[in-house]
Amino acid sequence: MPNRGPEKRANRWNVKNNGPAERLNDPTAKKIFPFWAQWADWTPCSATCDGGRKRQSRGCMHGPGCEGGSSNAFKIEQCNTDSCSNWSKWSEFDSCSQSCGGGVQKRYRSCEGGDDCDGKSMESNSCNDNSCPSWSDYSDWSSCSASCGEGVKSKQRTCENGDDCFGESTISANCNLGSCGSWSEYASHGECSKSCGGGVLVKKRVCLGGDDCFGKDEMTENCNVKACPFWSDWSNPSSCSATCGGGESTRQRWCKNGESKADCAGASEEFTACAETACPSWSEWSIPGECSATCGGGVASQSRKCIGGIAGVDCVGELSNVVNCADIPCPTWSNWGDFGSCSSSCGGGLRLRSRTCENETENGKCSNGAPTEQVECNTSNCPRIGEWSEWSECSTSCGGGEQNRARSCMFGKNCEGEKSETRKCAADRCPEWSQWTHFGICSATCGGGKTFRSRSCEFGNSCVGKSSETVPCAEELCPVWSEWSAYSECSVSCGNGEQQRARECENGDSCIGKTLDFRQCARGPCPEWQAWSKFSACSKSCGGGLSTRSRKCADGVESVDCLGPAEEQIACNEDKCAEWTKWTEYSSCSVSCGGGLRTATRICQNGDSCEGKSEQNQPCGENACPTWSSWTAFGECSVTCGLGEKVRGRTCKNGDDCSGSKIETAYCELAKCGPVYSEWTAWSKLGCSKTCDEGLKSRSRKCKSGNCKSDLLDETQQCTETVCPRWDEWEAWSICTASCGGGMHYRQRQCIGGGCQGIPMAYEPCNQDACDAGCSGPRDVLFVAHYTTYMGSTFADISAFFENIISTINVEPSDSSIRFAFSFFNHAYIEFFAFDWLNSIDEYKWAFSSFPPASGNANYIGRALKGAADTMTPAFGKGRRIDTVGTVVLLTNAASTDEVNEMADQLKEKVDRVIVVGLGYAFGQDELAGIASSPTKENLYTAEESSDLAGLVKTIADEICATELSNPSDCGRAGCEQECRAEYSGATCLCSRGILNEDGKSCLAGCIDADANTIRTAGESWEVEGMFGMTCTCLESGDTDCTFGTYDFYNYGGW
Repeated sequence: MPNRGPEKRANRWNVKNNGPAERLNDPTAKKIFPFWAQWADWTPCSATCDGGRKRQSRGCMHGPGCEGGSSNAFKIEQCNTDSCSNWSKWSEFDSCSQSCGGGVQKRYRSCEGGDDCDGKSMESNSCNDNSCPSWSDYSDWSSCSASCGEGVKSKQRTCENGDDCFGESTISANCNLGSCGSWSEYASHGECSKSCGGGVLVKKRVCLGGDDCFGKDEMTENCNVKACPFWSDWSNPSSCSATCGGGESTRQRWCKNGESKADCAGASEEFTACAETACPSWSEWSIPGECSATCGGGVASQSRKCIGGIAGVDCVGELSNVVNCADIPCPTWSNWGDFGSCSSSCGGGLRLRSRTCENETENGKCSNGAPTEQVECNTSNCPRIGEWSEWSECSTSCGGGEQNRARSCMFGKNCEGEKSETRKCAADRCPEWSQWTHFGICSATCGGGKTFRSRSCEFGNSCVGKSSETVPCAEELCPVWSEWSAYSECSVSCGNGEQQRARECENGDSCIGKTLDFRQCARGPCPEWQAWSKFSACSKSCGGGLSTRSRKCADGVESVDCLGPAEEQIACNEDKCAEWTKWTEYSSCSVSCGGGLRTATRICQNGDSCEGKSEQNQPCGENACPTWSSWTAFGECSVTCGLGEKVRGRTCKNGDDCSGSKIETAYCELAKCGPVYSEWTAWSKLGCSKTCDEGLKSRSRKCKSGNCKSDLLDETQQCTETVCPRWDEWEAWSICTASCGGGMHYRQRQCIGGGCQGIPMAYEPCNQDACDAGCSGPRDVLFVAHYTTYMGSTFADISAFFENIISTINVEPSDSSIRFAFSFFNHAYIEFFAFDWLNSIDEYKWAFSSFPPASGNANYIGRALKGAADTMTPAFGKGRRIDTVGTVVLLTNAASTDEVNEMADQLKEKVDRVIVVGLGYAFGQDELAGIASSPTKENLYTAEESSDLAGLVKTIADEICATELSNPSDCGRAGCEQECRAEYSGATCLCSRGILNEDGKSCLAGCIDADANTIRTAGESWEVEGMFGMTCTCLESGDTDCTFGTYDFYNYGGW
């Protein structure tokens, strides 16, 4: 079974409770006189021989103050009095078993006075750990002394840890017995890498009579050095074949160094699209403009545009058009209906009448008036009961008294409710001291301690005198260790060894601890070879060199303390050095004219690290090549109007075989050939065809010569004199004048141009639902939230949580409805706004958007509960109203830094309900359950993430509105035998002694068995399941006494 800790066990077995219990009502503990528990088992003997001591103890239950005092709490007896066996002195170590490579030497001792001595009779040490001389592994074979024919190779080994190894250090063997080879002649291998422009041809040769010929088996030479055919630059593009609607433009190029165009890859001509813009044409008709009337028939104009040209010239037809519109009947008001009955018999009410808008559509509504009309009625005040006076002072300070208060009827005589009220007060018994307890166990068994006794102030906390008394005890000296002796010499001369020291027990022989103490010691490291260094770089890069490595003797002298060589060499880089062959003959020139190059090459043998270049060049073919002169300017166009051709030429220099044409032809375009028109006349004298918005104006011209088109003799154009009057769009509806019970809102629009027909402002009823439909009557709701610097953006979700609760309830604050207050806390309780500070839902929203920066990281929930109790007290001036339902909603994300139980009880006395919300994972579930009102499942809620709070808004808003006013008079009618508590859900009976009976009113002697979820009668005993022999007994007082072995749990906080 898991270890629940002392505190958990005390709660689980109902050891003692400090207040009225929930549900089964655990009783308050009754005083029990101290008594001795059973003796514990003897402790182990302090020595195995020559006499030791053992100890037995017991505890004082419900003490201190058990009979006989602390001297009866323990007893000591002697044990293991037989004499101890002892070892003789060690003999000298015998000779080492090996002269090198590690041996063993031993020494012995005997057990005198018995055969049970603790330890071994033989002890051994290692000796002659120095390594014996031995051969190292052979090195790799050296290179052969000849590359072909007959040669010799060898490998070596060294004698380590001495110089008297048996055998030879070097062995040799024959190598490369094959005959030496010779090269064949070079032969072509494959084709030239390029067909023109200079390529490479590979030639190879073969090593005959072996595989060790000197040099490379392949070489390269230039081939196909003639220049490759290539395209000239593109000519300039020709003129476009069309002026609109899509045409083509052409450009050309010529193949150079080739016999025909086929020698160059690609096309010699290229065509490009041009003049792709569409030719002039009419657009679609525009959407008709605003109708000249909203109903009863009107007209609207529409127009179109000549796209890509001029209307009347490039586009033929009318530019504007008129269509009919608004052919529906106009809306009109019906006659008014009769006024209805008054909404209230007194205190001021309203009478309403209404009318309807006939022929109303989405685009047209009745103007000049509203659909409803109201007048006041029954304005005389209603009788109502006044506020209660303050309670009078209690007639006594303790032992039971009375208080009175009164109220009067205003504006009449027929008020509902009592005019006076009496309640009981100061019902607690007056404080008095209990009997002193017995003195408890001494705080020490020797060396001076203290013991105390106590008493408690019953029925209050104002008893005169001290609640506890302390006296000295156990003043005899305690056994104590002497100082440690100095450490002995180290057990070795080098490396790691051991030292020891000793001490004695003074004033007795029961000191706790060891008489001997050991520690390691070091006499410096023993001499030994360090690891070999890495081999050095070779002394030559080729042709044979040497590489060296070395090592050092650590903590000693070479050849004295460390045996073997300190340095070692091996052969390296035995390959032949790289060298150039002779230069080849120069190749043929790369071009026949214009300047080219010819090339000579050489090869790097025996590697690729030869210094210098493998290729050198000489200039050649420097005579100038035939080339074209610049083009002449284009000549005159072949026509005087319309589309024609023009020509230009060039000459070939330095020869007569230039590639390409001497002549180039291009298109030329002059003014269009056609008819000639006169100048346009002035625009028509009548001006625009409309007095406002868009109209048309016209002008004309004559044909002077040619075949003129008749549709090009007249031209029209759009015109605008002024803007016609018209309404702008309606603005959004205003905020409703009431959030419930029926209000009005309005919207307006602007007239553009002046003289608009219709109304500029419209009114409409809104928020017709009855007020207080789901949250009736006066209520005071206090929100309390944990607010610290580490919350960051999380607090935005917390603020929205409380704001959305107010919005969901949706009742405007007033003296007769709900009001809210808000406070936050960390190390202190801070009031943000009180009940009477804000007067509308909009003001609450403004407040939640205006939080100051957080400060502090503490979580003093106890202080917050105390501050909330003050805020919820009417006399503290925070706007809290008397006889008003009071609810507190507390939110926290961490366990409390201070005590909360007492403050939680004080708060519950001030309010009708406490709802608690735990956020995250760090809060204490049991702690919050103790703060929340009962039943817990309806008043304690949790959210893992701050975003989850949104899902709790509707539930908590409903619970706030469902809370009812607690009635202290309920307890007077409940018939409780001992105690009563008034809650928002009604009166609850409690028992200060025993447990609550099944009738929910009377109390009986009994105990709660929480494990079996049952009630035990006084005197009944039972075993606790899963606790390995634990037995509990129900006492007459209602306490549960539980024992396990020799340990008593009754009113005891541990094993």
